[in-house]
Amino acid sequence: MDNLINKLEELKNLKNQRKSICTLLKHQKNSKILENFLSRNKFAKILDFMKSEDINLKDIEKTKEIIRKKLSECILFGNREDSKVLLSILIHLKENNIKEIFNGCLEKSTTNIKKLKIYDLVYELDGSYGDLSEIENTEMSPKALDKFLNELLNLQNKPSVLLNFYAKLEKKYFQKALAIIKEDEKNALEDIVYLAHKIQKRNNMMGVSIMDYIKGVISDLHVLRRQEDYSFFVKMFE
Repeated sequence: MDNLINKLEELKNLKNQRKSICTLLKHQKNSKILENFLSRNKFAKILDFMKSEDINLKDIEKTKEIIRKKLSECILFGNREDSKVLLSILIHLKENNIKEIFNGCLEKSTTNIKKLKIYDLVYELDGSYGDLSEIENTEMSPKALDKFLNELLNLQNKPSVLLNFYAKLEKKYFQKALAIIKEDEKNALEDIVYLAHKIQKRNNMMGVSIMDYIKGVISDLHVLRRQEDYSFFVKMFE
């Protein structure tokens, strides 16, 4: 009997919490966002979060502080779904410092790829993309740059700003790798074909092609000294 009473009391509390949230949000203008916010799955997550953090909706500022902290944690750990839920709550609670939360997460990121993953998530949350110039100008060895470019393939969102960034870095990688290849003319054709295949595979996955650039550089620098070698290379990547 006591167990049943506890269950009924819990259900009553959940209903009261839902009523409180709806009261806070009823004046929102964007009904589509509101409808999405109150969808069954998101609402269940919100209730779980409220229960686990013992949130009191009457103290809005304290509620915002708790949610800001949790949102930062979710962004840093790449938890996309919970980040969206928490951001929705903050938007509806009229939080004005969301950009500061994003910037704080970036400051805690120790590597360029971690920063890019945060950019990727933030783009999904609010449609903006961070400044890529600092990452673009970071000096990397050919091996490190190759690894970094492979990690870019795992990003979920690929807006034009990221694709342009990728193309620039891929060209930089090609230039660095080509400088090494030029030191061994005997194996130049084989090495260039291997390099071009690798880059073309990444190009296809990103939806960007720099193959014309590669052909132009090889032609201008006369890396393949024999015409038949250059013709063979061009034919392979027509």
